[in-house]
Amino acid sequence: MRFLAHDGIFLHFASELSTQRSIGGHASDVRDIDGTGAWTMIRGIHHVAVATRDMDRLLPFYRDLLGCEVLFDIEIPSGTDRFDNMTALPDAAARCVMLRAGNAYIEMFQYRSPHPPAGNPSRPFNEPGYSHFCFDVTDIDAEYARLSQAGMVFHAPPQAAEDGKATYGRDPDGNVIELQELFGNGLGIALPWLPPQAQS
Repeated sequence: MRFLAHDGIFLHFASELSTQRSIGGHASDVRDIDGTGAWTMIRGIHHVAVATRDMDRLLPFYRDLLGCEVLFDIEIPSGTDRFDNMTALPDAAARCVMLRAGNAYIEMFQYRSPHPPAGNPSRPFNEPGYSHFCFDVTDIDAEYARLSQAGMVFHAPPQAAEDGKATYGRDPDGNVIELQELFGNGLGIALPWLPPQAQS
């Protein structure tokens, strides 16, 4: 798996953090989205978030096996009003870990309170809601072999199409992860600014 590193500053629960960083990468301007002069300040997707009942099991999968970089690992204590307001959970408390994966971030929460219900690690892929997120790779067959040998369960080997290959697998909690390798322009969704190989 090939990841691009960035440096800079961003804020997330800023009062809890002593170190601040930013996503870096390509700048994006405000946009006139419909040609009428109505401008939006939305620049792009910054991160996706995953809730887990066992951070000590899930974190090594993303950090050690997939190669994501831990940016911070903090505790959000109960009695934090803005966290209660944002999550709509009473007296919420959680461990929060932010990971960097190339051009985006993955945020993970393990809630201390309220205690989360049991999840369904084999939930059907077509259940409504967020179904998966995707890692872009440079050699999907090698990644599939490496991750399979490490114990990751896939639905199928990489499936080939004219513009690339892709497959779905599951993390230790059963969340679905896609691996994709695009050929050429990849139907216009390739990521040409990512490096062709890992950077040290």
